[in-house]
Amino acid sequence: MVRGKRAFVVSGPEGSGTRQVTRCLIAAGVFGDAGHVQRLDGLVFAGRPAAIVLRRSAPHGGRWPGLGGIAIAMQKAGYDVTALVCVRESIALARSQVAAGHARSEKEARQRIERAYRHIWGQWGMRREVRVVVAPYEAYVLHPRSLWALCGALGLEEPRGRDAWYDGNVRHYVSPELHGLGLTQAAVELLVEAGYWTLDDLARATDAELLRIPGIGEGRLAAIRAATDGGNTR
Repeated sequence: MVRGKRAFVVSGPEGSGTRQVTRCLIAAGVFGDAGHVQRLDGLVFAGRPAAIVLRRSAPHGGRWPGLGGIAIAMQKAGYDVTALVCVRESIALARSQVAAGHARSEKEARQRIERAYRHIWGQWGMRREVRVVVAPYEAYVLHPRSLWALCGALGLEEPRGRDAWYDGNVRHYVSPELHGLGLTQAAVELLVEAGYWTLDDLARATDAELLRIPGIGEGRLAAIRAATDGGNTR
């Protein structure tokens, strides 16, 4: 094993944050790609840079990836291998898969997610020499510095750029009626941050309370009132 050569395999169910984690590693100086087509797809690792990353969702391109085989190929090329397994809150993850067209229903999505994690842990469970690190989606949304700390713990440089993760969970908890107001996603998130998750929540609020929310002006208030109580002002 050549000292100092590191390879990372980022895996997780579809929608669990594999692309975001991969992009972070790339920003920290690791060679690889976060998209569906990657330069390392051919599993030819000889002659590559000292730090590389390969992303494999489960499934990936309609197939269940042979993670153990990927690790073996990396090791034969002289790399120490670390597996990063992405996890995300189950309800938001299932609804995300439905919204993305990966599953036709939440029930089907839950079954796919369970199968994905069984596959991933089964693959890595057979490779005792591979270091396994859990990468939690929500932690990186709430505490972006924890992602930089992860890179430090992996022996990487601090990622270039300080963009915080977008909270993709919020949209999956908000009532459909709230989305039906025709407000922008940013406006919906402003309401959610203030504690208004449903039309009933908004109906109980006074105009003055809603207007105190940054970004909610008279125009947006009128749209909210038209949907909740016909424009009644209190």
